Amino acid sequence: MADFQIIKGGKGVKVVASPVNAEGVTIPLPAGETLAWVSSDPTDAPITQDLTNDPSGLTGIGAAVGDAVGAVFTQTGTGTDGSVISDPAPPIDVVEDTKLGGFVFQESAQ
Repeated sequence: MADFQIIKGGKGVKVVASPVNAEGVTIPLPAGETLAWVSSDPTDAPITQDLTNDPSGLTGIGAAVGDAVGAVFTQTGTGTDGSVISDPAPPIDVVEDTKLGGFVFQESAQ
């Protein structure tokens, strides 16, 4: 299966993590969890928490800065007891936009 692709210089990608228990059942985010997003390629595909729109920290915004293949965004949660849970999202690629989108014209007198 191909990686999710975003266009270099474009809007980027929104990644939303959902907390689950050990059985994989969705649960509310436990109180006191400290969350952080990390990118495997922070130069070409950095990610930051979208705290403006999601104060929980479960949403990250990945930027499409440069060419990246297989960049992985990881969400890490640290509990009040110091326990750490870390899971990666599926990989993404940041690619050039090479799809024909129209034409630009230059006109000159002959």
